[in-house]
Amino acid sequence: MEAYRVHVLVSAVEREGRFAYGIVIRSGRGRVLRQLGRAVEGDDVRGVLLRAVLRALWIARRYGRTVRMALDHPEVVRWLSHTEEVAPQFLGTYLQIRALVHTYRRVHVGLASEEERGRSQRVARHFLGEPARPADSPLWAGSYASTA
Repeated sequence: MEAYRVHVLVSAVEREGRFAYGIVIRSGRGRVLRQLGRAVEGDDVRGVLLRAVLRALWIARRYGRTVRMALDHPEVVRWLSHTEEVAPQFLGTYLQIRALVHTYRRVHVGLASEEERGRSQRVARHFLGEPARPADSPLWAGSYASTA
């Protein structure tokens, strides 16, 4: 069985109506390849997390074609694992994620461990003070800040 070449940790956080996400991309051996995040407009942490997953998959293509994603929201994990129906307001982003997943050899989505959740949430909290970008901005709009 082929080991996962890329491990992607993704979290979304909310504080006082402000949203941000954090992404940590690690090699299969645990070395941090990239950390990034963004403050975004939104009204639901699940939608922000789905946008972060989309961005993480877009970036992780540079590092390998077998990916293990660890997310911090159980409902979103169930959506992406096809064990629960996606809420209608998130269907557009979900379908973009599904299309991008097909560019990989293998993608596994699971719930983040405490250590993984802590790492990606720290990155996300770092961006809570930044100006928020519109939630519907395309992936290629502007530059994404990095903490690495």
